[in-house]
Amino acid sequence: MKSLIVYYSQTGNTAGTAIILSNILKEKGKVKILSLEVKSEIPSFFKKCRSAFFRKRVQINEVPTDISSYDLFCIGSPVWVLHPAPAINTYLDQIEGAAGKEAVAFVTYGSGLGKSKALKCMKNSLLNKGVSRVKTFSVSQFHSKDSDYIRKILKDLGI
Repeated sequence: MKSLIVYYSQTGNTAGTAIILSNILKEKGKVKILSLEVKSEIPSFFKKCRSAFFRKRVQINEVPTDISSYDLFCIGSPVWVLHPAPAINTYLDQIEGAAGKEAVAFVTYGSGLGKSKALKCMKNSLLNKGVSRVKTFSVSQFHSKDSDYIRKILKDLGI
């Protein structure tokens, strides 16, 4: 199995989960992992959250957007005010070759408020791109770097 993991992380929580996911998927095949970087990051976290709430897009550094050569596509984001980070919105707009693919969307969160809505936004974007099935999971900031915890979640999802 060939997998692609794309994520955005500001504090390292989503990165930690993405790295663990990568290590687990490496047991099943090849994995490529990509971190999204915003070209002009807004310094104020409040303004970043406001952008997320209004489903804004941002300019991101160039990364591959054609996922047609992968068997599994995974995308991860922190939850900001009930929504995925703007970098994730931008990337989801740009992906190509998603028709018929399986996908995994995951979020990391602090309070837990909004994790379901953020996952729903990501899932709908993937389905609109033609993905055949989307599995989702969420991880608290307190478990974002706990490989045993994340391994159990993935096992329960059949991944």
